[in-house]
Amino acid sequence: MNKIKTKTVGRITAAAALSIGLAASAVSVAGASDHGSRLSSHHDSFSRSHWNFLGGVVTAVTPTSVSVSQHGGTPVTYTITTTTVFAEGMTTVMPSALVMGSFVGIQVIATGSTTAGVIEIVPPRPIWESGVVSVVTPTSVTITDHSGTPSTFAITTTTAFLEGKTTVPTTDLVMGSHVAIQVSASALMTALSIEIAPPQPIYASGLVTAASSSSVTVTGRNGTAQTFSITGTTAFTEGKTTVLPGALVAGEDAFIKALPSAPTTATSINISLVRVFGKVTASSTSSSGGTITVDGLKGVSDTIVTDGTTTFTKDGATAALTDVGVGDFISAQGLIGATPTTLDASSVSILDHWGQPVHVPFGHKASNSGGFGSKGGSNNQGQSGRSSLQHGNFRR
Repeated sequence: MNKIKTKTVGRITAAAALSIGLAASAVSVAGASDHGSRLSSHHDSFSRSHWNFLGGVVTAVTPTSVSVSQHGGTPVTYTITTTTVFAEGMTTVMPSALVMGSFVGIQVIATGSTTAGVIEIVPPRPIWESGVVSVVTPTSVTITDHSGTPSTFAITTTTAFLEGKTTVPTTDLVMGSHVAIQVSASALMTALSIEIAPPQPIYASGLVTAASSSSVTVTGRNGTAQTFSITGTTAFTEGKTTVLPGALVAGEDAFIKALPSAPTTATSINISLVRVFGKVTASSTSSSGGTITVDGLKGVSDTIVTDGTTTFTKDGATAALTDVGVGDFISAQGLIGATPTTLDASSVSILDHWGQPVHVPFGHKASNSGGFGSKGGSNNQGQSGRSSLQHGNFRR
């Protein structure tokens, strides 16, 4: 409560400074019987100096008086008469527009007088509080802000519930929701509106250590293993290409997305393509494709399996498996195969010499998690889909 009041005073003080600065001199409305004429005089006769302009926050109001807390906190009560003009900017308004919490600029009828000639009203600005919902009932909501401080706000029949600009049912407000609550200066603990942030997805990535038709387990960079259920609606992709669930096997890198409402159920799984670099030590062809054996940086041999869908390039042009010779350096991209040292290649690039690829810069990050973007939830285990684990020449 004190925190909110502090924010309110800060905002009101800023408004006070602005309004007082705009009304640096006084105007004369004495003797004018028409409110419209007096309001015009109020704005147009700044050269007359025998009027006083006093600003502050309304702390009490009756039909015949208004009490104002000035910038320094000093309370002053002014008399309201039948000739007092009420205005918002250049528009005259009804006396009922003057309410507690409003910032006002008051022009008295003479120096030293406490009778208000003109009361210019600045409508109170809304105040926002944000945090995570920790308790919710039909009549109240408690949120915890970033500092860990809880605040409880009343919910009334006029409280609006929104997601963006869309009105939503009250049932959308649940524990764990991120919300922004609007209150007014005159009712600091009553919610005028509650804006509910859409639920943020949960992301996890890492090395697949177990995979079946109903679940997948991934181990992230920090060594933490997480298991997610797979359902009939789980989407599977390799990069930007949709694949069948059977493409997910142990030894691959995967990037998993889940929703807060079901944090251990995968809504989508992106299988990361990996890359291997090495010097060709053997190459063979078959009716269905062929294999290439490479000796990598650490002397570990890896087998690259190709088929009719594998693409080959050399010097920027289309090539074939028969263009790969012993002693060549190649870069191959694909998925982990039947063993940790086997790559089922989707593409092979023949390099002009070690470290100088034709179409992919050497050292290019070898794991690509596809189109999920970089943002992640609190359970994200390495958002890029990369793993620090390494098998042979495979770069993740």
